[in-house]
Amino acid sequence: MSRNFEKLFSPINVGSKTLSNRITMAEVLNNYGEKHEPTMRQAKFYGERAKGGVAMIVTEGFSVHPTSLPQPQVPIAYTEENIDKFKMIADEVHKYDTVLLGQLWHVGRQQLWSPTMSSWGVSELPCPLSDAVPHAMTVEEIKEIEDSFVSSAINLSKAGFDGVSLHGAHGYLITQFLSKWTNKRKDEYGGSLENRTRFIVNIVNKIKENCGKDFIVGIKLTVHEYVEGGLDLTESKNIVQYLNEKCALDYYGVSQGNFSHSLEYHVPDMHLGETPFIHLTEEIKKVAGDTPVLGLGKITNPNIAEHLLHEGKLDLVGMGRALISDAELPNKAKTGDVKGIRECNSCNVCWGEIHSGKPMVCIHNPSVGNEKDYGIGTLIKTKTPKKVMVIGGGPAGLEAASIAAERGHNVHLFEKESNLGGQLRRAIEIPGREELIKTLNYLTYKVKSNDVNVYLDTIVDETLVDEITPDVVLYAAGSNQEIPDHENKNYSIYSYEEAVAKNIWNGSVLIFEDDGDIPPYSLTEKIAKSASEVTILTKKAKIAHNVNYVSWLGVNRRLRKYENIDYITGYKINKLNKNDIEIEHTFGGSKKDIAYNHVIYITKNKSNHALFKKISKKYRSYNIGDSYAPRKVLAAIHEAHRLARSI
Repeated sequence: MSRNFEKLFSPINVGSKTLSNRITMAEVLNNYGEKHEPTMRQAKFYGERAKGGVAMIVTEGFSVHPTSLPQPQVPIAYTEENIDKFKMIADEVHKYDTVLLGQLWHVGRQQLWSPTMSSWGVSELPCPLSDAVPHAMTVEEIKEIEDSFVSSAINLSKAGFDGVSLHGAHGYLITQFLSKWTNKRKDEYGGSLENRTRFIVNIVNKIKENCGKDFIVGIKLTVHEYVEGGLDLTESKNIVQYLNEKCALDYYGVSQGNFSHSLEYHVPDMHLGETPFIHLTEEIKKVAGDTPVLGLGKITNPNIAEHLLHEGKLDLVGMGRALISDAELPNKAKTGDVKGIRECNSCNVCWGEIHSGKPMVCIHNPSVGNEKDYGIGTLIKTKTPKKVMVIGGGPAGLEAASIAAERGHNVHLFEKESNLGGQLRRAIEIPGREELIKTLNYLTYKVKSNDVNVYLDTIVDETLVDEITPDVVLYAAGSNQEIPDHENKNYSIYSYEEAVAKNIWNGSVLIFEDDGDIPPYSLTEKIAKSASEVTILTKKAKIAHNVNYVSWLGVNRRLRKYENIDYITGYKINKLNKNDIEIEHTFGGSKKDIAYNHVIYITKNKSNHALFKKISKKYRSYNIGDSYAPRKVLAAIHEAHRLARSI
């Protein structure tokens, strides 16, 4: 064991179980279920994290009642028919002596996925995200839901789970009981702290009665909703102290935010900095007594985790996205291979996919959801080593080179610039996007550790390819942006890369944004600090149309801080005149002229595949990454990974 992580790899008791280390896989929806049933794909996903060394796993939320039916990929726990399928998950996880908890989940008024069904809520107040008004439950219906939590726990116990975690965070049903912002009841479930916690106390005590004292029952709480009149830290500390007196919870998980504008905070992205809400966990730990406290929210590497444990800010380290990014994080930390950890960059691509109803993916871990084929131990050495030439050192080229080399091929990577990374390296230069360095660091480390021969400042042509005489060419030369002619204009025109490199802007700036992702808006923030006026022009009806909702909230929050940023939505640039720019409405066709000192084009790139067409006639060649088609880094890395496994 590495001496640097003595706290992280020290044992701790959670209920009746002794965990071998402090790392817990935090609950994250993955959408790998089918028809509300668990699947082997889910079992392999959780089994991979257990194999990677995590001590305890809390699954995604399982529905506890027919009034809480999310998308079909979410399993239901309230029926005995799924017990055998849940057993698949337990069997996979228990192969590695990992403790397994199932999260019990009722969405309450936040029923986003079933528009034909009336949601059940605590009070008749609309969901802040969907605006749907719920049915306010009667006392009898509340007791029915309590019983459904208990029966769901019993079913998971029969399936071999070691316990359950109650989802009491993010504005779901339990939060709706606890918060005065959502609970306006006048009966035994509303008003006083005792009444607002009654739902939890009843459920916990009934589960313990039915499943036994050795069955773990924990809870994840939003301890600050960041809305006026909602739960705050003072109220939540009182709640935890009261729960300690009234029921035998085995741990507290600490989170923040709900489905209002504070939804951004429950999965903090790269713009919010390192562990931005750890102070909440620290304060809850002060009042939790002997009950362990699980910290959550951007704990992305073992160094951070060890520091937080050493400072006494938490007892258990909750890692959700970090273990999606690298299932082997615990084992790598334990053996001292910290550089070999594929650290989460908090891009929130995973969240965006699952909340659009698609299976979870990771931007730089192709094995996520594909553990059976791409998981730990599946990369097999080739029986026929080849000389592989990789042209281009961007994300696709780096991933392809390292995987091919790891399989035993003799790999030579050529990059025209003086550094590896391509467009990924340039993206890191944008304020707020610095955490992308984590992806680049991992890719370059793997290239080095797998002994790839790297040639920088080298422009590849047909002659060089003939000199290398490769058996296989992996062509990853990327793409470039094309912008209109600069000449005879009384204003400056910049490409995206040129704009990123420029630090000081004088006068007014127009940004024509045809990408829809976060980077153009992070660049806008940078420019607004020196320009007199910045206007974002987009063909779409809203800004940042390709950004997942949780990070989209952050984009808007940050931009609204600048009084000199304006927006023109639903327009495109039609013509560049000498003194002004003619724009045309995307839908109606109306036109108008606008004038700025500088115009920045953030438009789609064109593939650099001219050389590929020539060399593919002479060599076994594959076109990958942006040189095949300009796309996001996720597609480039995943495509390169699949191909490198096949050669």
